[in-house]
Amino acid sequence: YSEIPAGQIPGARDSDLVRVAEEATRFLGVEPRLRNSGSSNMNVGVAKGVLSISTGGNRGGGRDTPDEYANIDSNLNGVKLSFLIAYTLLDGRL
Repeated sequence: YSEIPAGQIPGARDSDLVRVAEEATRFLGVEPRLRNSGSSNMNVGVAKGVLSISTGGNRGGGRDTPDEYANIDSNLNGVKLSFLIAYTLLDGRL
């Protein structure tokens, strides 16, 4: 449950950040799913006008219990995607 209000920046869909994230996601063999719904911690930045995206994933479960586990594959894909997005935005190539 989150009390952070959802937000959206006009024109964000056509931004370099979103375009590159789509390309990088496809490069990793996954079809991106774009949605304008939901609320997360990134909405704090959105409220201040900072372009933000969520790359999805699943961290694991059982937090703070003896049965806690990490979803390594999902986390690794998230790291790869974040690296590709940052590299492309800084260097201009994918």
